[in-house]
Amino acid sequence: MTWSNPSEGWPSLVEVLETNGPDLSLPEDATSPLDIFPVDLQHRLWLQTCFDALVGLGQAEDLTLANAEQQDRVEWFTHLLRDHKETVEYFHLTLETLLTRIVMPPQDEEIFIRMMMDQLGLTSPQEPLAPIL
Repeated sequence: MTWSNPSEGWPSLVEVLETNGPDLSLPEDATSPLDIFPVDLQHRLWLQTCFDALVGLGQAEDLTLANAEQQDRVEWFTHLLRDHKETVEYFHLTLETLLTRIVMPPQDEEIFIRMMMDQLGLTSPQEPLAPIL
């Protein structure tokens, strides 16, 4: 099986394990097939999946948040964070700490901060994201 996007691998694996997991033999301490993966790894992979919404920013002239056609990426990213709120809680993410986990051009980072603060109604980049999601 091949994936066109590496970040699709984890969600696909989770789906397969959830679908076929009841038929698998598990270690004694595992209650689900996902338990074979350390919790920290699971959350890192879910966060990476969320970052998929921002892939490519700065890689081409038109792939910038300054381009209005690319700005829906921030809404998509916010939606993905909501879908994975447990991961946001696990890492105690704020907008400020989120930005330490991703690299984007300075111009895009400024726009990203402004858009995220507006979308989520944040009062500061240090405000915890989980309660707002």
